[in-house]
Amino acid sequence: MKVILTIDDDSPEVVALQTRFHLEGVVRQNRWLMHKNARIPPLYQSGIKFRLEPWATQVQHFATCVEAIERGWGDCKVLSCYRLAELIENAATPEIGARYGLKIYWRIHDRDPLHDAFGPGKGEMRIFHVQVRHPNGAIEDPSRMLHS
Repeated sequence: MKVILTIDDDSPEVVALQTRFHLEGVVRQNRWLMHKNARIPPLYQSGIKFRLEPWATQVQHFATCVEAIERGWGDCKVLSCYRLAELIENAATPEIGARYGLKIYWRIHDRDPLHDAFGPGKGEMRIFHVQVRHPNGAIEDPSRMLHS
């Protein structure tokens, strides 16, 4: 079953906040899938590569880790939700696991190799990016790690 959610606000702050709520749901779903299927590999051993969604300018698909494994690729939000679920599941204690999180930010599109598929910088095009924040404040960027 597919569910479509609409964010009816163009404010970057509101889009980021609502996106965070939805992505936290994907992290929970990934954790549930990892419990259900112990054969889901760690992200960096899965063979998944970073790739922008071909439909990204029209719609955003919040795919699960299982969908990413099946298609062999994911964008920054899919990879970060997969990795965050994995880190929380493997944390030494639930308290430590709860200290991991997502970092969501945006910028005006410029020459970023992760977003070359959108073409040269378009000036007013906001690009949202999702990364993983560790308990010590370190930022992990699965899309850069899996960018080929």
